Amino acid sequence: TEPVATEETDVTDTPPRLIDLSMPIEEHWRFRPTFQPKYTPRPQFTFHTTQIGISSHGFSHVDAPLHNDPEGISVDEIELEHFYGPASLVDVSDLGDNKPIGCEVLEPRSGHVRAGDILLIRSDQESRHPTTTKDYWTTSPWISLSGAQYLATLDLKAVAFDFPQDRSIRVEYDPDHVPAEDPDEDEACHVTLLPRGVLQFEYLQNFSAIIQPRFLFMGFPLRLKGVDGSPVRAVALEGEGLDDC
Repeated sequence: TEPVATEETDVTDTPPRLIDLSMPIEEHWRFRPTFQPKYTPRPQFTFHTTQIGISSHGFSHVDAPLHNDPEGISVDEIELEHFYGPASLVDVSDLGDNKPIGCEVLEPRSGHVRAGDILLIRSDQESRHPTTTKDYWTTSPWISLSGAQYLATLDLKAVAFDFPQDRSIRVEYDPDHVPAEDPDEDEACHVTLLPRGVLQFEYLQNFSAIIQPRFLFMGFPLRLKGVDGSPVRAVALEGEGLDDC
């Protein structure tokens, strides 16, 4: 049926646009998920259920402070308000492969970012190297220590990345990788952001589909008791009234 216009509604309003920012959970050489089907016959039909095995840090996910702090809180102890809210985006896609993203890169591009934002950092890494290939992980740009320290000054709620954001992520897969002299340089986001209560949404994609300067972001985890992180279905919500939220 057609909607009826009232004083409170306007049928000409454009509905909000949902943008999926999540990496599909599929066969993957790094994460190695398992999918075990089970068939249970019934008189009228057969139930089909699937037992799924997946890491708490596989595919698109959010880190809880417990991830790198034995005294940190688990994902189920984090208030829901931390997983959604007004968001902005910083585009570093022009840097390309194997580039550090430091303060000198981020600061000139972050003038529009507001305190309390969820900040998305766009590299378009998955458009250059599919997420199922090793090149995605071994050629990625990364956040340097100065970049992470700058992000920590912005009073953010969370940061989301469409690339493997710490240089150390490539260690297992790149035979030519040489660790940094300062180990904090290789784990910049984990040692700088999480201890300050800034959540990390990792291995997202499709940031290029976001067209508004400001939007809403949501990435809700499963309610996993006592666990250090969780897969998320991350989305951006654009629409009238959300471009200056």
